[in-house]
Amino acid sequence: MNNNPNGIDVVYVRERITELRKQKGVSEYQMSLELGHAKSYIQNIMTGKALPPLREFFKICTYLGVTPKEFFDVKQEQEQRDAVVQTPTLFNQAVDKMRAFDEVGIKTLLEAMNAVKEKRDGFDGFDGFEGCSDFAPN
Repeated sequence: MNNNPNGIDVVYVRERITELRKQKGVSEYQMSLELGHAKSYIQNIMTGKALPPLREFFKICTYLGVTPKEFFDVKQEQEQRDAVVQTPTLFNQAVDKMRAFDEVGIKTLLEAMNAVKEKRDGFDGFDGFEGCSDFAPN
């Protein structure tokens, strides 16, 4: 473990942000700008010049589509990936349906999916997406 004086595994944080950023398909530059920072913001984190403050870390997690718990819980993420592999028919059906959506439809669907996921995970960081409460698991 490569810890700084505050006990944070800096290397893990950098590698995990990179992994999730690549899964999302965005560049460091694009991520920096979309988070409202200078174009070199994420690059500075990746090179070890900076660590995001806690509030910014939460924004990064939201941007990357994970809760802070999921950011650090790689085992849970692997189990979720395995579950998708075990239900490829449902996954493929969902992807086939999404192909008919335009960009606005896909963004709306992603917002709804994130709201349902956060409600399921017990994350209480925002009010959610209007109209999604009907779809959330009990």
